[in-house]
Amino acid sequence: MIPGLIITGFFFGLLSGLFGMGGLFLTPLLRIFFNVPYHICVGTSLTAILPTSLYGSYQHYMRKHVNLPSGLVILGGTFPGIWIGVKFLTFLKTGNAVAVNGVSISLIDIVLNSFYILLLVSSAVIMISEYVKCKNENKALTDLGKYNLCITSRRGSRNGHEHRINFLPLLGTGFLVGILQGLLGVGGGFLLIPVLIRFYRIPAPVVIGTTLFIVSIASIFGSASHIFEGNVDLRLAGLLLLGSLPGSFIGTGLTHKFRGQKIRLYTIILLFVATGLMTWKFISQLF
Repeated sequence: MIPGLIITGFFFGLLSGLFGMGGLFLTPLLRIFFNVPYHICVGTSLTAILPTSLYGSYQHYMRKHVNLPSGLVILGGTFPGIWIGVKFLTFLKTGNAVAVNGVSISLIDIVLNSFYILLLVSSAVIMISEYVKCKNENKALTDLGKYNLCITSRRGSRNGHEHRINFLPLLGTGFLVGILQGLLGVGGGFLLIPVLIRFYRIPAPVVIGTTLFIVSIASIFGSASHIFEGNVDLRLAGLLLLGSLPGSFIGTGLTHKFRGQKIRLYTIILLFVATGLMTWKFISQLF
């Protein structure tokens, strides 16, 4: 299993550096192919995400792909969300099994599989809408570094180099992402990326860098919370890191070779692949 875990870590690091969403696949892969208990998958995945996302966010920051104001606002909502997600996971792992179609399935498997499938499909729908709109309009996106972040009742507007971003929805987005990090062990990039691109009109490369910054900081708090709850296997996390660090280095270096439209398309494909994996896992448990 050791070579398989290292290869899985490399795959996760590559996708994290390239698309900002490698953590989306880590928990399902550990659960499906290595049969790791769900709560260990969640806590260990979030811990393994930490060094890789820190390195990736630093590399993107050096390439001016990180917008600190919006990242810090989102983080303001992320921390309480993580706490709630971790506590809910603790409740689920102590729950009784449920009989479905004559098969006994643990409560944590039912809830987390359902959450994964629902969120993956929702993210894919948002990204498809954005991809079609971007392709039809063929417009150039404004550099996020020139945006002004401020509280406004409007969704957002452009005026020269000024871009108004609603402060409160960013906090709400961060809160939701925090719950997902604590509950599912994912970085939240698969939700942040389509939301920031679709609703805030942020350039795709900058979205990836900003997302990695948010994930790296939030993962520190999330990892500590899961370690306290006994949801982390440090040996497993170490094996994943052996592959994820070089994978992140390669993925980050390749980001500049992809245009925003291609990033959207590849993200959609990855979301459907993840949806297929989780659906297959769920159905296989029932029959």
